[in-house]
Amino acid sequence: MLNKVKNSRQQYHEKIISNLQDYSYRNKRYSIEFALAFGLCDDSNDFYDFVNSKRKTDKVIALEDNLCCVIIDCVSKEDAIKATSNLVHGFKSKKSKETLYSGVVSSIDYENDANIVASLLDILEYSISNDMKGLITDKDYMGHSV
Repeated sequence: MLNKVKNSRQQYHEKIISNLQDYSYRNKRYSIEFALAFGLCDDSNDFYDFVNSKRKTDKVIALEDNLCCVIIDCVSKEDAIKATSNLVHGFKSKKSKETLYSGVVSSIDYENDANIVASLLDILEYSISNDMKGLITDKDYMGHSV
């Protein structure tokens, strides 16, 4: 799993960046924060249960059959973690024995899109390499229990 993520990192980065234009504009123009979260499931059958828990205003970017990025609009850092926690809870309620890696970064901590996406992908790799399933990992690499 980790090798796949490392080998596809540039592809993921470009795909996420290409979906951030509107969010970045609103962030710079109106100071409306957004966050990026990821969900990595065991297999593609689990993916639906994760993304089905998102808010209507959130945007899902499918990166693989079992990996996605969710853009969470109009949230503070704390609310970004809570929104990610809701995604995880929705997943766990249906797939209690399945593996889920998740993490979140907030636009408030980054100067540009490239940095926020790079940090999200760093957290994804860290989460997998340190077997942090079931935790929401943030930029400080601290797992938040859900």
